[in-house]
Amino acid sequence: MTFARLNFPFAVAVIAGLLIVQPFTAHAITPDEMVEEVIGAPVYASDGHEVGKVVDVSVSDEGEIDAVRFKTGAFLGFGEHVLAMSKGDFTVLRGAVVLDLPAEAIESLRPAPAGG
Repeated sequence: MTFARLNFPFAVAVIAGLLIVQPFTAHAITPDEMVEEVIGAPVYASDGHEVGKVVDVSVSDEGEIDAVRFKTGAFLGFGEHVLAMSKGDFTVLRGAVVLDLPAEAIESLRPAPAGG
């Protein structure tokens, strides 16, 4: 098909539509917003298995999450454990936490001390 056979007004409308860029305002997420987004988020092992839900986080003076506590192993509320991971052992993504361990290794971790 040659350019002469194209419907010129249609082609102009399509190209104009592609060139329209919606303005947006970039905004850095605050530590409070980050905590709010992470609490209750799923926790994944490095092999992609979901292994729990975030129940608490610790934020450093620099405003970064430096520790997460998450519940894992629940079956109808039985056998549930709260585990803690320190900075360097996980990655926080938008709406999720990914641990640097496979699911198999997480099963061998000791529960976090209560209230800690």
